[in-house]
Amino acid sequence: MTALPKSKRSQPQRQAPDPTLVWVLSPTLEGESVAAVRVEALRVGSAAPQIIDSFAFNGHACIREVLTRCEATPPSRIVVVLPGSAVICRTLTLPSGSADQLEMALRLQIENLLLGGSARWRTEGAMLPATDPDAPRKALVVEWPAKQTAPADLLPIMQAVPVTFAPSIAALATLVTGAIGLGASESLAMDLERAAGSIAIAFSNGLKSAFRVVREDGTNESQWRDAIVRALRETLLAAEVPDTETEAICVRVESAIEMRCEGFFAPLSGGIDSFRSLIKGSPDDDAWWHQNGTAAGAAAALGQPTARLCGLRAHEEVENPGIARRMLAAAMKPKVAARLAIAATVTIALVPPAVAGARLLYLRWLLPEPQAYGRILDRDDKQGSMYRDYERYAWPITKLLGDVASTTPVGIELETITLGQAAPLSVTGTSKPVGSGSNAADSILQMEAQMRASGVFDRVEKSWDAPNNNGVVKFELAAAIIKPTLVPNYTDDQDFAKRTLRERKYGSLPSEGTSTAPDSPSVPTLANDSAPDAGAPHQSSGEGTAATAAASPPVAAAGANSGASDEARTRRRPSSGGASGGTDIARRGSPGAQAVAPAVPEPLTDQHIAAMTQAEAREAAGRVSTARGLSGLDEATEARLKAEFYKLLERARNP
Repeated sequence: MTALPKSKRSQPQRQAPDPTLVWVLSPTLEGESVAAVRVEALRVGSAAPQIIDSFAFNGHACIREVLTRCEATPPSRIVVVLPGSAVICRTLTLPSGSADQLEMALRLQIENLLLGGSARWRTEGAMLPATDPDAPRKALVVEWPAKQTAPADLLPIMQAVPVTFAPSIAALATLVTGAIGLGASESLAMDLERAAGSIAIAFSNGLKSAFRVVREDGTNESQWRDAIVRALRETLLAAEVPDTETEAICVRVESAIEMRCEGFFAPLSGGIDSFRSLIKGSPDDDAWWHQNGTAAGAAAALGQPTARLCGLRAHEEVENPGIARRMLAAAMKPKVAARLAIAATVTIALVPPAVAGARLLYLRWLLPEPQAYGRILDRDDKQGSMYRDYERYAWPITKLLGDVASTTPVGIELETITLGQAAPLSVTGTSKPVGSGSNAADSILQMEAQMRASGVFDRVEKSWDAPNNNGVVKFELAAAIIKPTLVPNYTDDQDFAKRTLRERKYGSLPSEGTSTAPDSPSVPTLANDSAPDAGAPHQSSGEGTAATAAASPPVAAAGANSGASDEARTRRRPSSGGASGGTDIARRGSPGAQAVAPAVPEPLTDQHIAAMTQAEAREAAGRVSTARGLSGLDEATEARLKAEFYKLLERARNP
């Protein structure tokens, strides 16, 4: 068998609490600290509570002594007696009814009386015993306000053992009503605590009852005695006691408080004797009752219906409160709530400006020149607006012509192309059979299919005449342009930029690396190995570079003749040692012409712009836009071109 470590074996095991053992603890306060403690150990069960032990500790170490005693014989519960001035006492009258109905009526009256002003664990109520079953029942309600806190010295005890609190008025009410139930004609009990300024009085004669808690100033002894007598008179008056009996009782009390004006008092004849039978084991010594009578009443209450009045708690009872519950419980305290409100107000007032200032500093660090950035944004917005207007009112005509060419199959020659925003695309041309076993209509149908597949054109309508003797058909075709800016992904057989018409008809040219004699002409080889036409253009290779020929696109101008000369026409390619790229482009567009730099257009007045047509305005806007892109313009010219550009755009929009 394995032995436990020495530290574990030497550690004493804590005893289990006795469920029938209850301590009633009466602390004596000096300011906010506990100066002395008296404890009554009770045995509770089915019968009346029984006092089995009494002990007291004095000095600031009294709480430590109580904890040591508690570890030796742990009780199941400790009831701490509260001064009468620490609670608010109320007496309620309940209607006749069954026990369940009375309990429900008591809870409803407590809720209506408090209206959520106090925590439920700091409020209790209990029905008092009644001698006459037909008389209305009385109930006593005690409320422990949140501003009245338990002594901080009791915290170690509260952490070790379950602790509840019993107000002194509950103990007095238990003794008084218990004595009446045992046959006493009238009963009076008082608890005086001069240091706390508390006066608690309970009176009952079987027919009328009065319970009162008063807080007075006990610094002056004479004034303290006068306050006791005055509070007693008011209590007896509330119980409708005759004046003669009131005076007699007040005389007895005055004589009783001459020698001692604090502690427990039962001034009526047979008062203490009637209380002894309520709790077993209580001493017969009257002096013990004067010192511990309130604690004995709290012990007696544990076996009476008023036991609920001894169940007040300082905090809500939870098994393992989390951080959220602890924070909520702390926020319920008035001081903490006030501090939280102040902190929230300061946060709301200061945090938003601080965050905004930090954000502004960060933005200034990221953007040191906001004015320049604003000008860039304005320029981008205007350019975006211009491009949107271009997309809406100006079509890419060159791109659309390329789409028409890419969707036109070999065998079709176009004669006219009509293209505009106000009307659909309209083309006319001729179609001839390509290869054996085909007719001209197949090429027209293929063109329709390719136009639909491109995504640029839709709703294609076509018509053609009867073929002539050579099988050539004249046709007309109309189509709607649905996506003018779409760039289709054409195949190599459709894209003439990838595979030219000449390559489709006559095959590929010799590779660029093939060398020829310096003075011998380079003539493209035809597909049928025949000699070229005499009128066909050719070019000698310059500095060892062979010339290449490119076929013309299948779009012919209106009225152009189609024949072998068009099919054999080639384009002269510039030599590697030629002019610059801009001159080459100009020569391709117009052979022999030189590239001309765009000039700044002449100023336009508002009358000139208003007299223009839409087409003229769009053309003039294009010239102005080109001129705006020139470098070296002065600010005045830039401003004029900018103003004229937007005026021309506005004129082009509005017919």
